[in-house]
Amino acid sequence: MQLNPYWNYSWNTKRWWAQPDDIEFVPMLWGAWGKETGLINKIETDIFPEIEAGRVHRVLGFNEPDVAAQSNLAVEDVVEYWQVLEDIGAPIASPSVGQGLGSWMLDFMSKVDESCLRMEYVALHWYGGASFQSFVTHMETVYQTYGSKRPLLITEFAPADWNAETPEENRFSQQQVLDFMKDALPWLEATEWIAGYAWFPFEQSRAAGTSSALFDSSGNLTPLGTFYSTVTTENPVGDQSIVSNA
Repeated sequence: MQLNPYWNYSWNTKRWWAQPDDIEFVPMLWGAWGKETGLINKIETDIFPEIEAGRVHRVLGFNEPDVAAQSNLAVEDVVEYWQVLEDIGAPIASPSVGQGLGSWMLDFMSKVDESCLRMEYVALHWYGGASFQSFVTHMETVYQTYGSKRPLLITEFAPADWNAETPEENRFSQQQVLDFMKDALPWLEATEWIAGYAWFPFEQSRAAGTSSALFDSSGNLTPLGTFYSTVTTENPVGDQSIVSNA
């Protein structure tokens, strides 16, 4: 792949046809779909065979249960379903919440500790501004809030301007986002309690995230995407000479 990732997921329990076979795939149990007919069936059909074949080594929990437009699950329901996820056997991540310090996650993590539920990672999303320091402070606070016992998996993140109605109205320039990424990715690579991260793939036509797009409308890497591709385990700082062309 052009971005040189070392892991990927598809918001589903199955690898999407276009996803590469030579990097780690992490299945996600996006929603519950009914405990008996949906959740258990997907685990038995899609996940267990991949674990037994040695192709799956960890599993993501539900996607944004704290957001009405996403999986929209009550804390009590997720706690009830969690026993099913524990039975998978592989390391599991918390639900990937929209608000890492929101009331839903605080309530859920409190119940996780009360009930001694098994969970190896805390997963979350971040769509703040282009301030690197604010990003670091937020991640440090999330990590410390939940007892500094579990590494973080940032399954979606990127600067976004949710008030923009057109790409032209987005308050973040491509250079601002590139500068943010040049600081953020090396920090993520160097921080031992960050277990993985995934930039959200906004399209350039999307008003909120136009300046965070990794690809242009022709499918070519933007300068942002080019920098992202240069950050590797061997070169965690990437190519810092890259600049925006807009």
